Amino acid sequence: MSEQNYTGENIKVLHGLEAVRKRPGMYIGDTGIDGLHHLVYEIFDNSLDEVLAGHGSKIEIELHKDNSISIKDYGRGIPVDMHPTEKMPTATVVMTTLHAGGKFDSDTYKTSGGLHGVGASVVNALSEKLILEVCRDGKLYKQEFSKGNILTDLNLIGDCDQSGTKINFKPDPEIFKETLEYKEEIIIERMKSMVYLNKGLEIVFYNHITEQKHVFISKNGLIDYIKELSDKLIISPVEINGKEEEVELDMAFSYSKDKTIIKSYSNNVLTPEGGTHEFGSINALTRAFSEKMKERKVKDYAKITAEDIKEGLVCIISIRIIDPELKGQTKGKLNNPEARTATYKIVKSFMERWLEEHPKEFKKLVDKFQMTRKAREAAKRSREAVLRKDKNSVGVLPTKLADCQTKDRMSAELFLVEGSSAGGSAKQARDRKTQAILPLKGKVLNVYKSTLEKAYKHEEIGSLITALGCGVGKNIDLSKLRYGKIIIMADADVDGGHIIFLLILTFYKLFKPLIEAGHIYVSVPPLYRISKAGESHYFNNDQDLEEFLKANYKGKKRGLTAEDLIGSWNKTRFKGLGEMNPSQLKETSMDPETRKLVQLTTNSIENFFGSSEEDIERVLEVLGGKDTSFRRWFLMKFTKEISQEI
Repeated sequence: MSEQNYTGENIKVLHGLEAVRKRPGMYIGDTGIDGLHHLVYEIFDNSLDEVLAGHGSKIEIELHKDNSISIKDYGRGIPVDMHPTEKMPTATVVMTTLHAGGKFDSDTYKTSGGLHGVGASVVNALSEKLILEVCRDGKLYKQEFSKGNILTDLNLIGDCDQSGTKINFKPDPEIFKETLEYKEEIIIERMKSMVYLNKGLEIVFYNHITEQKHVFISKNGLIDYIKELSDKLIISPVEINGKEEEVELDMAFSYSKDKTIIKSYSNNVLTPEGGTHEFGSINALTRAFSEKMKERKVKDYAKITAEDIKEGLVCIISIRIIDPELKGQTKGKLNNPEARTATYKIVKSFMERWLEEHPKEFKKLVDKFQMTRKAREAAKRSREAVLRKDKNSVGVLPTKLADCQTKDRMSAELFLVEGSSAGGSAKQARDRKTQAILPLKGKVLNVYKSTLEKAYKHEEIGSLITALGCGVGKNIDLSKLRYGKIIIMADADVDGGHIIFLLILTFYKLFKPLIEAGHIYVSVPPLYRISKAGESHYFNNDQDLEEFLKANYKGKKRGLTAEDLIGSWNKTRFKGLGEMNPSQLKETSMDPETRKLVQLTTNSIENFFGSSEEDIERVLEVLGGKDTSFRRWFLMKFTKEISQEI
């Protein structure tokens, strides 16, 4: 466009709610499933503001069969009188004008979570149809809109018993082209968090599609929230409440054995990127622990970092603040500097008293911090020892590793073989270009009966960490993995099954991303070999052998056993991989053309052990725990069934 053609005609002026429909992402983040649900949150937040202001304690949400949503509160109801400057009913102004609402008046709402007062009008602009009903002073009013435009006047339609506001809206398919279907689980997750953050609030959710009713209310608020997030808490949840200047804080925390979860909210709005309120609270918490450990002269306290203290922390931070400064339209991060100062003071003061009054809990948590520190240091030593052997680095690999020649890691295979004799045969049978052999001395450490520090120091696990080259635990970098396939190869008996089981435990606890990425396999070596006249066959169990012999038996006699059918065949039963000569081992277990491998996946584990990660962890802890008699019984009884399932 030339400068001469650039005139006032080129400047587009958008009136009313046109700007919202033109650029909806600026107001609700996106027009996908997240933006669709954001409409619900905006109307809900308006109702919640009424509850927080002391007007009503119940909010009702309905998901209708046409995928429209109704939200009803029992607050004061939006004012219906004529607005002094806009010359139309105030309720109409709220629904059709950006930046119109009680949230701009600090006397009406001290703290508000709504989208700077634009929530109702934005939802109206992006809805195919919206119906507003207001009950005030015993009178019921109704008005209808479409795409932000007024369809009817605000009309008095009857009487009502309870004051409040009800909004029914149906998202516009012209805006939400990806989907118009609401997800019950997303709505439920949000509503559950709201009752946790606001003790006494009752939310009723009617799903008319599934014909189900859900009622949410929390007696203990954030304490219940912490228990919902983790069922493996080290100490009972601790609750902190306080006010500093114009900032009010509600916070609860505990420590979990298996996860770290920190969630922060500003005026009931989730801040997934954290911000000043989260920084101030967590900084105060870690500083209080550090100072108390120094005061009590805890051993090696100076080596315990803030990250060690944060590991395993389960924490909910909720503040109420006037005029929140939020990064972006979707409230991802709080920027108010006064929130950092206020939350730090409240939490630090509380923790100093709490730590003095709860020595037993302090001792439990210090033990947790020490264990985390030792695991971190051990992992760091392991990472430093693992140097990838390529043109850019010098290999520092286990001396017993017979490495392969290829530099193409996806074609490289690492065989984990128990025993020196089996390892020797495997080294002779392998393809040196692509196959590496790591012999393991005896059974590896049971990682579910040991600390991470002990696991990292264990010779065989240390050799495995070094050979793999990708790191361990949370520090795994799959791009540095030295082998595309890691193959567990053990004898076809109970002891071999136990070795496989211990290695599965090791990979699941220390190298889970390798399982998830499909890099771990289990070799299925044969139990029997029969041969005659230069012909040979291998079988994994008695049943396969018997079926083969019956299918190939030429005689007419019935009632013969497998031993009877052997006839002129020479039968060999392998007691272990070490009894096979290199050519047999290559043919049965190492040659890609003839071997049998089973890929270990999280799905295969879940199909046998349970449907969730928690189920798997529970079963593995039982099988890998200290009750050796139970584990032996289980392996003797179920090893065959497990191998068939997997």
